[in-house]
Amino acid sequence: MQFAKLLLLSTILLSGATFAEQSLNVEVVTPNGLTFKTGQILGEEFAEGRSNQISKKISPTGYQAIRCGGPWGAVKYRVMLSNGPGLKINNSKDHIVIQVIEYSVISKDQAIATMGIQCVDTEPTQIFRSIEEIKLIKNIEKQEKINLSNGYTVKYHYTPQ
Repeated sequence: MQFAKLLLLSTILLSGATFAEQSLNVEVVTPNGLTFKTGQILGEEFAEGRSNQISKKISPTGYQAIRCGGPWGAVKYRVMLSNGPGLKINNSKDHIVIQVIEYSVISKDQAIATMGIQCVDTEPTQIFRSIEEIKLIKNIEKQEKINLSNGYTVKYHYTPQ
């Protein structure tokens, strides 16, 4: 009976140790209702303060492009680019910085659709800009909801070890 209690206690303690990892959950909602969620377990590199970076972007979308001078004249193809919110999580010795990024695309789809006889090499352009930086102090749990100037809403929850 005593052995069973010891075994149960050690199992509970070991399972608790595996759940005590540093984690960060972030949700970004755009004005048109597009939701971007990520949950990160920040491993030993983050705990030890090594410089590290995690990048996440929204799933890419296909955009039209055209190349002239192919063997049969103009060749249309698709380019996959991100359009919407994204994140960069940077690590320093005492802080974790969440950088909220907005990816956008200058699409040439309409110009390509109107090209008939003439041909101009045309490709979409990827643009990204940082719209917010959130600085978290390591070992202090924090949960917050922030409304950004571009209409995005960011909710995050940081859980230290």
